[in-house]
Amino acid sequence: MRRPLIHSVLLLLFFLTLRLMDVLSFPGFIDEHEHIRWAREVYETRFFAGASSGRLFGLWWMSVFGLQQDNALWLARASTALFNLVGAAVLFDLGRRLANLWTGSLIVLLASISPYTFFYERMGLTDSYVTVWALLAAWFALRTVRRSSVVDAAACGIATTAAFSAKATGITVAAIPGLILLLLAPRQPWRQRVRGIIISYGTFAAGFATFFGFLWWRGYRYLGAATTIVGTKDTTNALDRLHNGLTAIWKLDVDYLSLPFMVVAVFLAVYLLIRRRALGLVLLGSVLIPLGGILLFAVKYSARYFHFHVPFVLLLVALGLGQLAGDLYRRSRIAGFALWTLPLLLWGGLFALPFQRAYFDDPASLDLPDLDRLEYITSDASGFTLPEIADYLQTQAHGRPIVVVGLLANCGTLDYYLPNSAPIRLICPVLKWDGTHQPEVIALVNHMATEPQPLWIVFEESVYVTLHGINLPLTLETTFQRPDRLTLIEVFSVAGS
Repeated sequence: MRRPLIHSVLLLLFFLTLRLMDVLSFPGFIDEHEHIRWAREVYETRFFAGASSGRLFGLWWMSVFGLQQDNALWLARASTALFNLVGAAVLFDLGRRLANLWTGSLIVLLASISPYTFFYERMGLTDSYVTVWALLAAWFALRTVRRSSVVDAAACGIATTAAFSAKATGITVAAIPGLILLLLAPRQPWRQRVRGIIISYGTFAAGFATFFGFLWWRGYRYLGAATTIVGTKDTTNALDRLHNGLTAIWKLDVDYLSLPFMVVAVFLAVYLLIRRRALGLVLLGSVLIPLGGILLFAVKYSARYFHFHVPFVLLLVALGLGQLAGDLYRRSRIAGFALWTLPLLLWGGLFALPFQRAYFDDPASLDLPDLDRLEYITSDASGFTLPEIADYLQTQAHGRPIVVVGLLANCGTLDYYLPNSAPIRLICPVLKWDGTHQPEVIALVNHMATEPQPLWIVFEESVYVTLHGINLPLTLETTFQRPDRLTLIEVFSVAGS
């Protein structure tokens, strides 16, 4: 036991270091602010904040860390990284149980440096929480197969329920334990297999009914966001959406993992199906079935919604490569060892590590898929330029109290870059996409102009908010341009305030 323990500890330390290293180097995304806001409400005993948006468990976890004002963003990201450490440990043990110690090590190394996992597991979002619970459900299912344990079968059902509680779309991973319980127990009598399935899915059904029924009784539409924001309830043209979605997912994986990696992954999947058919079917099913469950209804293909499938792709690659290297090792030790090491070194050195270098040195230059670049870097949802705006406001305050009204979508994130010691009061009015907030916003600005403190406005040009109706003259002090010059943020001082 000592050797696996040493390996796992060193690998997990490496994984955690990459997740926590300069964790604030990428500016805060608007949804991270929403998660922090909900987690603060949970901390204040409003435990179902976020339920109507289809998110709960991740908020409960984040709330344990307090998320204080000055370090709220850091704590949200660090707490998410710590929870993903559980997923890395599970990946290691899955690789070790399904193959050997070296395969377990390889999968953790792949997960540590993969741009897809690296990018999203450093953000304070709940998508990666679904992934960890899906991995735990698979792990308990494998333990059920190996040990015929009622406790493990029940824990598998609980983990599947927890994936749904992390985010509503987590319900799609419920198929994964069934694949393992059915296909990875060739020597287990059917009576034991059926018992494991009944206990696992019985526990999941009871947990799901209790959880969802309670929220429905309390008036929370837990599945509402999943079917209106990222998907649709319409079942017509579902097969067309599935085809388009699979094409989009392939492109996302190519962008985040590289085309050579995906070509090798397909080859290794075929090889694993030939050499270890049951395991190959389980891994392919764990990737494709949950994806299909979402893509049948998906209308938006942001990569974070599909994060849960990536560890299973990496697991397939690691197990396939391990199987191929092991078969080759019997013929030539040098060739087998080279097959173990060279692909990881080439992919890591030529693709994964350059992505991380750009992430730390110049995040605005990251080569992300078009929709992800729009969301995280160039649009009004991104946090780029907000740290610079915060620094500018502090220099203009000159140590004296000022009031700032933030008329921009990601105003809440701006507050994370203004320390509590700064004499700046930031007001973030609610902005609605249909512009119905406009009268309230103008009334607020006109009222704040009568207060004794100097008034400033941070304004982002958009279709849903304007400055028309403000009574006092505005002086444009400076502007900030987001990357790709898509959005412009203007800073005004209000004359006479």
